[in-house]
Amino acid sequence: MKKLLFLASIIVAALSVSCEKAPQGDDITNSSFAFSLRVSEVGVDYAKINVKHDGPDEVTWYGFVAEDKKSTNDLIMEKYTEFLAAGTVKGLKSVKNRTITVDGLEAGTKYKYIVFAITEDVKLYNNVESKSVTFTTNVNPYVLTQTDEWQITRLPNREDNMEVISIESKNESPLFVWDYVSKEWVDSFNEAYPNGFDIQEEEDGPVLATVDAFQMYIIQQIATIQYYVAYAGDPITDYTYVYDAANPQNNVYMMPRISSGEYYFLAFGFNHDASHTQTYSVSDVVVVEEEASTPEYEAWIGNYTFSGKGFWIFEDNAEVNMKYGDEKDITYNVTVEQLDNNFMYLIKGWECGEGELITDVETEFFELDKAAGDYLGFIGYYNNGKLEVRESSLFNDGTYVFGMCGYAQDGENMSPVMLDGSAMAEALPIASGATSTQLTGLDLREFDHVYNGQKLATYSMMGYVYYEYASYTPVAIPNMPMQFPITIAKSDKGYKAQSSFTAKQEVMKKMKSSRPVSPKADKKNKPAKRTRR
Repeated sequence: MKKLLFLASIIVAALSVSCEKAPQGDDITNSSFAFSLRVSEVGVDYAKINVKHDGPDEVTWYGFVAEDKKSTNDLIMEKYTEFLAAGTVKGLKSVKNRTITVDGLEAGTKYKYIVFAITEDVKLYNNVESKSVTFTTNVNPYVLTQTDEWQITRLPNREDNMEVISIESKNESPLFVWDYVSKEWVDSFNEAYPNGFDIQEEEDGPVLATVDAFQMYIIQQIATIQYYVAYAGDPITDYTYVYDAANPQNNVYMMPRISSGEYYFLAFGFNHDASHTQTYSVSDVVVVEEEASTPEYEAWIGNYTFSGKGFWIFEDNAEVNMKYGDEKDITYNVTVEQLDNNFMYLIKGWECGEGELITDVETEFFELDKAAGDYLGFIGYYNNGKLEVRESSLFNDGTYVFGMCGYAQDGENMSPVMLDGSAMAEALPIASGATSTQLTGLDLREFDHVYNGQKLATYSMMGYVYYEYASYTPVAIPNMPMQFPITIAKSDKGYKAQSSFTAKQEVMKKMKSSRPVSPKADKKNKPAKRTRR
């Protein structure tokens, strides 16, 4: 044992910065040269280190990586002991300039890469200093850990048709975001990917993470927020909240009313540099019960004509003998159906009159059988007796969106706004003894989740639009949009489904499964920063 301890002291001395000589003989191991190390690339689970030395070509050296928890000499000592026991050194290098890739590393971990000169028969070089360089692997942004840090509760009573949300935090993380997602979407995602969804930066690249529905949704929200911070210059505090343990009333928030159904509420953390904490919390299933309908809500259910002036928004077209700004009288036979008591209606028949091009869109996107009586519908909202129409997407595959959009003046031209959720028009109930009312345009306001910021313009028209999601560029406008005010008159006509197509269920499913956040770097379109109570 004493002999072994003495040998160890010699080894440490030979490898120390002082470069004291050890009696190893007069061969190549007596060469004097130096190593240089440079970390050229670091990833989540790998690093690349360039190793150089200025010694003879015959020099052999060994390099290895270890977590940076011990001194360089201690780590070399452990390796040297292994080599002595084996009687040989495997994995030696003999090149003077080489880039080494070390992989299989843990994300977000500090490592040390070490090189020292040694021969295959376990002889150390006498006059050569060992060398090391430290690095930290990148954090894998796709790896999230579920915790109970946040408790998110939907309070039972609504205020002014708004949901009330209470947040509690255990650890008082500096910044956080809260959101919600339908149970239906979570279940459908997990059913489609029962073993999780593999995230790859390249089609044939390594799997960086395998995520479930909650993690996928949160990763998308994180990426969107970080996009605005990085490229739009917005501060991270525009999108996050700070938990106030001393004043619980400051941890109560309001959000627009949600439809009846089952939901999960989520919370996830951010640091002040816009990096995320990679932790999140999920509530138990929150059940939103459908209310009993009121007479005021039911009064809107029935058949109507929607009549107004169509507006030609394209350049001059000799084929149809129309030029920009030309108008045309248009009437649609429309049916307003119950969708969610005291909250939403399904409005069918818009742009479905004879000769309208919407037929092709219905067939392509929604597989509706017009001959059987199936017709496309958009969402109408009940708001304190009034009928409210909002911009809303009906189809979104991540590339293209089809939905009901409002129009506003954009310089000299009229163009679709495409702000999903923005209220664009409302109509008072038909007065006693009257047969009609008018749907009038509302102010277009700067986005703050409920669109009640600074006035930007006034909605002037509405109609279906098919547009590209990433660029918000219209791809197709099937028909002439109709100008406000639009006359809504009671009618004995309407479009009622005669087939087995369950329009309500399909619309509700589409609405709950897709709540996209606009990718536009525009403050009126930034992700939801909800109104504090």
